[in-house]
Amino acid sequence: MEDEDKTIECKDSEPSTEMNRTDSAHQETQEETAMNFKGIDENEPTEGSNLLKSNEKKLQETATEANHLQRLRQTLACPPRGLLDRVITNGMLLAGFLMRNIPVISDNVQINHKWSSSLRSIALSIILVRAGLGLDSEALKKLKGVCVRLSLGPCTVEACSSAVLTHFLLGLPWQWGFMLGFVLGAVSPAVVVPSMLLLQGAGYGVEKGIPTLLMAAGSFDDILAITGFNTCLGMAFSTGSTVFNVLRGVLEVVIGVATGSLLGFFIQYFPSSDQDKLVYKRAFLVLGFSVLAVFSSVYFGFPGSGGLCTLIMAFLAGMRWTSKKAEVEKIIAISWDVFQPLLFGLIGAEVSIASLRPETVGCNRICGFRHSKITWRETARRLWNGCVNSGIFVHSHHSPNWKSTYWFAGPQTSPES
Repeated sequence: MEDEDKTIECKDSEPSTEMNRTDSAHQETQEETAMNFKGIDENEPTEGSNLLKSNEKKLQETATEANHLQRLRQTLACPPRGLLDRVITNGMLLAGFLMRNIPVISDNVQINHKWSSSLRSIALSIILVRAGLGLDSEALKKLKGVCVRLSLGPCTVEACSSAVLTHFLLGLPWQWGFMLGFVLGAVSPAVVVPSMLLLQGAGYGVEKGIPTLLMAAGSFDDILAITGFNTCLGMAFSTGSTVFNVLRGVLEVVIGVATGSLLGFFIQYFPSSDQDKLVYKRAFLVLGFSVLAVFSSVYFGFPGSGGLCTLIMAFLAGMRWTSKKAEVEKIIAISWDVFQPLLFGLIGAEVSIASLRPETVGCNRICGFRHSKITWRETARRLWNGCVNSGIFVHSHHSPNWKSTYWFAGPQTSPES
């Protein structure tokens, strides 16, 4: 019996041994497979992974070359596309300049001065409407003092500085010097307002009211420059008194504020909110009133009041259109896209190279410094003597010949003489 039991135990142990061998072989196979996958995952240098990497690099290089070729074809396409097309399309000042100064084009394309002035006035009214609608009333209340200083200070200082320098250096009358100063000191709202609206739309500086501040200050600065220029122009050519011309400039501001307030309150309630296509009616009404204000102010001899009227009217109307103001601004933006190239193109067309002379733009004077025709010391002497002769620096304790004691007051001779 014992022998039989041992035989049965041996027979039972043989299958278990075979199963253990099978399990160990299976485990070895799994370990090898896992090692292969591990080698691929951990980027170990195996033949399969190297082949895959080389194929991927070739595909990437091929795709990169194809992208470069496609970009080159788009750049050199005829008609132009892409970046070159945008540069040519947005080169509005350059386009107008070339139309005026290329002989073949200027002979065949004639721009009427009245049409040019009218189109630029319409563009000015549109950009002032955009500025008025884009103002934030809360930010304007907080920054009203800064806005007044920023709109009045730089333009006034620049106009006065230009007037003093041109009077004593170039011998211009005071009225013409101030006219030049107001032209140089004017800020273009066509450049400032769209840029600030983009920043405001992106949320930059909105909490501190920076876009509102710059739009309001730039618009008022431009209105101040227009009023000051026309006041000095009236003083230069009119036979009336100086006091009347100054009061006329103040009257322009009063008329602009009063008319803009009246039209702004009118547009707040008309058309009524229950009408169809309300957004389009409001947009066309504010554009129509703005164009009417600009042209009427020029017709009645108060050109500065039209822009001020437009700005205040749009601002007051936007305060009431809180829910629909953004939709009205989109329609105004479309009209600006139409008149923007006309504005800058017509401005560029006003520059004529044929009518410029070297001495007019200062080339002869600049070259003269180099050739000792007039020295910097001589220029300083002229400026100082002009200030002294005008009585700006004269005091009661000075003798009549006190200025001759200074080094720059004596006569200067050039090295050539």
